[in-house]
Amino acid sequence: PNQYPTLNAEQRALLNYEKDIKPDLDQFVLLPPRSWHRELGMAERHAAVIAEARKLGINQIIHKPQKGERVQMGFVASGMAYAYLTHALAEMGLAGRIPILKLGMSYPVDAQLVREFAEGCEQLIVVEERRSFVERQIRDVLATPIQRGKLQVEVWGKQFPRGLKGISATRGLHPSLLIKTLVPLIKDHPTLPVELTNGHLTEELAIIDRAGSADVTTPARTPAFCPGCPHRDSSSVLLDIRRDLLDPGYMERTHKRPPVDLVAHGDTGCYTMLMFEPNTPLMHNYSGMGLGGGTGAGADPFIENKQLVFMGDGTFYHSGQVAISQSIANNQDITYIILDNKTTAMTGHQPHAGVEFDLTGNEMNAMDIERLVKGMIPRKSKAEVRVVRAD
Repeated sequence: PNQYPTLNAEQRALLNYEKDIKPDLDQFVLLPPRSWHRELGMAERHAAVIAEARKLGINQIIHKPQKGERVQMGFVASGMAYAYLTHALAEMGLAGRIPILKLGMSYPVDAQLVREFAEGCEQLIVVEERRSFVERQIRDVLATPIQRGKLQVEVWGKQFPRGLKGISATRGLHPSLLIKTLVPLIKDHPTLPVELTNGHLTEELAIIDRAGSADVTTPARTPAFCPGCPHRDSSSVLLDIRRDLLDPGYMERTHKRPPVDLVAHGDTGCYTMLMFEPNTPLMHNYSGMGLGGGTGAGADPFIENKQLVFMGDGTFYHSGQVAISQSIANNQDITYIILDNKTTAMTGHQPHAGVEFDLTGNEMNAMDIERLVKGMIPRKSKAEVRVVRAD
C-alpha cells in the first residue's frame, strides 16, 4: 500500500485483503484480480516516468520565450512530425523564430511542461500525423483555460482558426504538405508580427498556387522487390505458366484437359508485393504471417483451381511449417513456393532458425528447410520436394 500514496481507505483495505489471500499478486501475469491491483498504481507510474523524462531532458522547449514574455504562436510536435516542422519552417524563413515544444515522449505528456509552454503562448499549433493523439492530451491538460489578462490559450491542430484547413488526419506528412497548410495560417495572421508573415511566405504561397493549378500526371510508384531478388524471376516465370494454363489450345495439346486457373495465397512477407503490377494475378489475398497455407487449406475442398502458397524462409520457421504439415496430412493439392535466402528480409534482415550465426556472431544450430519438409512426408504420401538453387 505504501507504494500507492493516492489510495483511499477502501482501496487500501481491498489491497490488503487481496494480499492476504493472494500472496503472489505482485507477479506480472495480469489476469483478474491482479489487473485492478496494477491499475491502482497507474497514476504513480505515469508520474515517475514523467519525472525521469524531465530529469533526462527528453521533452524540451526549443527557442523558449523570455521569462514573462508571451508570444502569439507556439508549435507542439513529436518524432518525425518535429523533423517535418523544422524543415518546413526553415524553408519558410522562420527557423528559430517561433517556439516549439518538442515531445520526446508523447505519452503520457508532461502536463507541467505543457502548462509552462502554454503560459508563454497565445496559440498552440499541434503538428502530428494522422489521428489526434498529442493534441487531445494537451486539450485535457488545458481543460481549464490559462488566463493572463483577457487572453486565453487556444489549441489548434486538426482544425485551424478562421476556417482554414488544419493538419490532415489521414495519410502522412511531408515538409511540402506542411508548408502548404501552414502558409495560409501564418500569412496575414491577425496577431503575429509582420516580420513573421511576409518575405518568404509570399513567395511560398505563389509557388503553391502555381503548383495547385498545374495539370501534372505522374505514374504511381509502388513497392518492388530488391534488385537481384529471386522473387523477380520466379514471379515472371509463374505469370507465363498462368497464361499457358489459361490457354485452351495449349492445355488441350499438352495436357488433354480444359484450362486451369491458379489461385495464389500469400501472407506477411516480401512476396506480399506480388499484389502490385505486373504481378497482381499472383496474389489473391493477404493474411497474417504464416497463414497463407491455412487459407489455401481452407479453400482446398471447395475449388478445382490449382493453388499456390508463397512463403519465405523467415515465415517458414516462424509458423509456416505448421500449415505445410497440415496440407501434407490432408493430402491437399497445394504447391508451396518457399524462398530460402537465409534472412527475414521483410522486417529488417533478422536471423532465423536456418542461419549459422546470430547478430552477435554466436553460432546457432542451423536448420534446413528441405530436410524438415521431407521429414514431414509419410512414405505413402504423394507430396514431393523440389529444390532450385540460385548457383
